[in-house]
Amino acid sequence: MDMRREIQQVHRNTRSAIVYVTHDQGEALAMADRIIVMKDGRIEQAGTPQDIYLRPQTEFVAKFVSKSNLVTGHWEANRFMPKDSENVSWSGADVADYFKLNGLYPVRPDQFRLQPHHQPGMDGKIVNVQFQGKEFHYDIQGNAGRWEVISPLAFSLNEQVSLSLSFAQNEGA
Repeated sequence: MDMRREIQQVHRNTRSAIVYVTHDQGEALAMADRIIVMKDGRIEQAGTPQDIYLRPQTEFVAKFVSKSNLVTGHWEANRFMPKDSENVSWSGADVADYFKLNGLYPVRPDQFRLQPHHQPGMDGKIVNVQFQGKEFHYDIQGNAGRWEVISPLAFSLNEQVSLSLSFAQNEGA
């Protein structure tokens, strides 16, 4: 952390460009003004840390930078309907065409909202839980896949739950 602050201070004071190469996604997100994600010597995506994290353009970027759940389902225009989930649809205005063409919706573990069973959303069962101090890390097994979820709410192992989106794109779920 001290070294990060020192590099950021040098950057602010000198106003010079700094190329910082790292495999630590957290470090890149914390320090960069712009990030270039590369795979096999080719650029997968370039953008601000917020763009890279919130709006990945490819499956590689979604999975490589801070993990992402790739929910399967189908698209109708800019609405996504998760597989095996009745009356659930999510807005996809900011979702990249790659995901729309492949029937996927990228959701970061902290973008899911975990709720008691019988709430609108995707049904699932907690198959693993890890307490991390201020939050819990869950593995949820659903009909359409297995999801990683980070939530401040406490649920029990084997408890049935419902998953919806916790950000503004969550509509109809």
